[in-house]
Amino acid sequence: MGTIVSDPFTVTLIVTGTMLLLTIIIYTMVLSIRRAKTSQLGEEMYIGGESEDILSLKVPSVLALYWGIVRRSWRKAFDILRDVVHSGILNEWYGYMTMWLSLLLLLSLIVILIRMYIH
Repeated sequence: MGTIVSDPFTVTLIVTGTMLLLTIIIYTMVLSIRRAKTSQLGEEMYIGGESEDILSLKVPSVLALYWGIVRRSWRKAFDILRDVVHSGILNEWYGYMTMWLSLLLLLSLIVILIRMYIH
């Protein structure tokens, strides 16, 4: 396979055009999804196979089922997370996330440098 050599201006035009095309495609997709979500009649459509009898039953949401399972099976871990780790202060959460993301960034940079020097 041969090497393609091009001047920086041509490469810049190609990359800019590609990014512009991708932006237009993503923007039209977002607009079509937004238009599809809004209802003109104000009615919610239900697409499912359940009968009216089943729909009239009180069924918990998926989120309620998830947290019910988490609280029941991982009670101790949930209590530690709620009472010890989570203080409710946004700055502490920001510091916690910054610490973990910085660690991940450092690890990824180390892996990249190792792979560059091995090959």
